[in-house]
Amino acid sequence: MLEWLGRDALKRPTIDLRSVKNTLHDFALNRAGAPRERLEGDFGELLLYLIGLADKLDVDLIAAAEKQIQQRGARPPVLVLKDSGPRGRPKS
Repeated sequence: MLEWLGRDALKRPTIDLRSVKNTLHDFALNRAGAPRERLEGDFGELLLYLIGLADKLDVDLIAAAEKQIQQRGARPPVLVLKDSGPRGRPKS
């Protein structure tokens, strides 16, 4: 299943979900105040990568998201960017 990642895919260090969340947080912070067109392009590229990765690993993203919603009791994840205003948006 992981052949497409290369021969050493299973030898690479493990990255936990917290590391991924922190990286995505930094990704968003680095784009605070960027023109809307750049934000849409960058987040669109990120979403396409995630969809492609899920497809390669045979993961149904919709089913996975629905399962997470059920496990959380319909509580959405808290998304607050450091130095942000209401709803995680950069302060003006």
